[in-house]
Amino acid sequence: MKAALKLLSLFWLGIMCIVLIFWGVNSFRDYQIMKDVENHLTADFKSMGYKGKVTVKNYDRPAGYGETMDFSYEEKIDGRLLTFSDSVDYDPTTKQYEASRLSPVPEETETGLDDSIQLEAMWQQPYVQKQFKKMKSVFKKLDDEDMTLKEISGETMEVLHQDDGQITSEMLNAGQAELVQDFQKNRQKGLPLNGYYNVDVKSYLQKHTLQLRVNYELLVDDLYDDEKAIDKYPGVFFQKLKKLDYSQFWDGYYLVGYDLKERSGSGIGGNSEVIVLDIRGGKLVRTFSAF
Repeated sequence: MKAALKLLSLFWLGIMCIVLIFWGVNSFRDYQIMKDVENHLTADFKSMGYKGKVTVKNYDRPAGYGETMDFSYEEKIDGRLLTFSDSVDYDPTTKQYEASRLSPVPEETETGLDDSIQLEAMWQQPYVQKQFKKMKSVFKKLDDEDMTLKEISGETMEVLHQDDGQITSEMLNAGQAELVQDFQKNRQKGLPLNGYYNVDVKSYLQKHTLQLRVNYELLVDDLYDDEKAIDKYPGVFFQKLKKLDYSQFWDGYYLVGYDLKERSGSGIGGNSEVIVLDIRGGKLVRTFSAF
C-alpha cells in the first residue's frame, strides 16, 4: 500500500514537473517575443523622432481575437515623466505587428503606433491640466445621487456638428492643416513628444480645431424602461447646464452628455443626446446638437 502511494506521489510530482517545465518554456518564449517586439518598437519610435523609452507590458491571446501586445511609451518633460499606453496586433506566424488603431490626426504618421500620443500629448501640458481642474470643479456641481461626472477630455474636431451652422468644412480643414504644420515646426525645433506636446490648445479650441468632451454617468433602474432617463431627465439636466458659471472657461465647443448604467451594476448602455455648449468670453452663448 505504501509502495503504491509512493508511486502515485511520484507520478503526480512528475506531472507537476512537466507542467512547470512547459509553463517555464512558454513563459520564456513569450518573454523573448515581447523583448523582440519591444526592440523593434523602440527602433520604430526612434525613426519617427521620439527620444523616450518603449516597454512592452503584456502579451495577450484572447480567444477568437488574435494576439495583442500592450506597450507604454515614457518621456520626461520639464521634470515630469509622461506615460502613454497603447497596443499592437501581433502575428506570430510572420512575427509582424501593426497598430491596433489608425492615426487620429490627418496627414500624420502612417504607422499609427503613436496614436495615443497624438491624442493625448497636448492635453498633458501643465496649463491645460490646470484648466481641466477648473472645469471639473464647475461640472461636478451637477453631481447627485444618480448623476456622476466621469471624465473631461480633449479631442480634435473631425466632423461638423449637424446643427452648428457657423463652422464650415473649409474652416475645419484649414484648422487641421494648421495644426499639422505646428506639429512639423515643433519637430524641426526638436520639441518633446515628436512635436505633439507644445500646442496652443486655447487658440485651437477657439478656432474649433479642437473641442472638449464632458461625460457623465446616470444610474437608472432599467436601461430600456426608465421614465426619468427617457423623458424627464434630459430636459432637466440640460437646463441645469445652462445655469453653470463658465466665467473661467476658455472659448470653444464643449460636448456634454451622459451614459446610462443600471443601478444594480449589471448593465451599461444607451447614450443621451450630446449637446454642444458654445462658450465665448466666459459665457454660454448658444447650445445645439452634436453630429
